[in-house]
Amino acid sequence: MLINYLLRELGNEIKNHEQIKKRKLKRRQEKQRKKTFIINTFGKGRYYLGYLFGSWVWYSCNNNFYEKKIAEPSIPQPSSKVLYLSSFR
Repeated sequence: MLINYLLRELGNEIKNHEQIKKRKLKRRQEKQRKKTFIINTFGKGRYYLGYLFGSWVWYSCNNNFYEKKIAEPSIPQPSSKVLYLSSFR
């Protein structure tokens, strides 16, 4: 009976160890995917700045980029010929 108990406990320990290894592997792979996604999206410099100073660097830089794009819309300017011709009318 004691032997059965010890064997069952040993089996459970082995199974738990395998599950823990799988979970750690999943987390590592997820971290790597997240890192490569951030580097591809924001660039290496901003990734390492974010690592040093916190994730606010990514958000602030990204928001600045979008605010500049929204603040300065590209409005087509009339050419000089159009202005020249319209001044004679």
